[in-house]
Amino acid sequence: MKMLARAYFVEAKWLHQGYMPTLEENMKNAVPSSGYPTLTIISFLGMGDIVKKEAFDWALKVPEIVRAASIIARLRNDIVGYKFEQKREHIAKLMPYDATKHNGATSMQ
Repeated sequence: MKMLARAYFVEAKWLHQGYMPTLEENMKNAVPSSGYPTLTIISFLGMGDIVKKEAFDWALKVPEIVRAASIIARLRNDIVGYKFEQKREHIAKLMPYDATKHNGATSMQ
């Protein structure tokens, strides 16, 4: 939970400072802010006594499968919500980065 709250705080800080994070900065924050690492741990809690401490230790390290699922979910969310996000105050999401960095245009622009 702390990891998720910290990630949301980083996004709020970027918004209020008017800061446009780099793609690398945003991707680093995208994994915890996706909620998947937290959801993994909560899922283990729901399994009751059959889950051992080792499973929680594994999940707290955010293994590659959780990291990959987080990135996929975050990118998908950014694609689906792009037009809606443009209508409200928010931090920039991942989609416009590559085009902005390379002076290109995406199909969404």
